[in-house]
Amino acid sequence: MKRIIALSLFWLLVSSDTVAYADIFSKIKVIHATSGKEFIDPPLQPISAVLKKAFGARFSSFKLLEEQTLTLKLNEKVMMTLPNGNTISLTHTGMDGPYFKIIVESPGLRTQVNIHEGGTFYQAGKSYNGGMLILSITISSQKM
Repeated sequence: MKRIIALSLFWLLVSSDTVAYADIFSKIKVIHATSGKEFIDPPLQPISAVLKKAFGARFSSFKLLEEQTLTLKLNEKVMMTLPNGNTISLTHTGMDGPYFKIIVESPGLRTQVNIHEGGTFYQAGKSYNGGMLILSITISSQKM
């Protein structure tokens, strides 16, 4: 009986690790922020309050240029080319408790983000056509 309980606990631990390290998904919205006439692209309405709060002191117009969903496999770098010719790469390196560990790399940047299921973070600062590129990056274990 003790052996069955021990094997059951071992299976639960192994299967929960497998779920934690399965493929995850990243939805990346590439946004062009500029000053001038106030504008929020309709697909950006759900995040408009965040954009205005974080970037509104400098920019008043936010246009969605591109949206992609990437599959992130454990410890495999996935790259995306941005409209300004730069690239961004994301690498899923595992879990830290309930948080996905994501390494974000772009020219002049290498950082790790720990983010919960369905969470969104922003990467900004690259110049583009008189404004700036803002990346809205959402991470989920479910395809979006």
